[in-house]
Amino acid sequence: MLMTIPTILNLSEAADVDQAAAALVLAFDTDPYMRWMYDGPQGYVHGSFALFRVLVAEALAAGGAQTIGADAAPVAGTALWLPPDAEGDDAAIEDVVRSTVDAARRPLLGEMIGRVYETRPTTPHWYLSSLGIDAVARDQGLGSRLLAHGLRACDDDHLPAWLWSSNPRNLEFYGRHGFEALATVRVGDAPPLFPMLRAAR
Repeated sequence: MLMTIPTILNLSEAADVDQAAAALVLAFDTDPYMRWMYDGPQGYVHGSFALFRVLVAEALAAGGAQTIGADAAPVAGTALWLPPDAEGDDAAIEDVVRSTVDAARRPLLGEMIGRVYETRPTTPHWYLSSLGIDAVARDQGLGSRLLAHGLRACDDDHLPAWLWSSNPRNLEFYGRHGFEALATVRVGDAPPLFPMLRAAR
């Protein structure tokens, strides 16, 4: 049981980026796709932190980075949204992938992400690029609180929300919040990816 009411904060300072990224590293430590991308524990910790730092920074610049705190972890989870008018930092993401992902995996990674993005809406929408809760703070409803907080902005705008999940265990979670799976993307030996859409409300 939570001892205090969880606090959701909008990131507003670059100094918050490392903490928000670190929470995502802990949240995704058993994610099948992330562990496939990176070789071993050291490769995962180094590579995923670099990747999540870029994703946090781009959401921060767009005003869509949020964290949630709990007793066990002041930054227990992170949600990264890009609003309809925001541009992702593709060049920075590509630089991180080139420097952290084994060259043999990069073509397969690119093909999968390309196929996932074929499902992305062409009309205005919100994009949830990442959401995760540190393992020490799970099973307390923090993920639902953090997701619901972001979805209120989607509903205020009467716009759909799009995401892609890299863990099949999360499909039911997102389904409870109104997301529906659009496809199952499989290429080679990589774990599948699951683009999902929540209709405008």
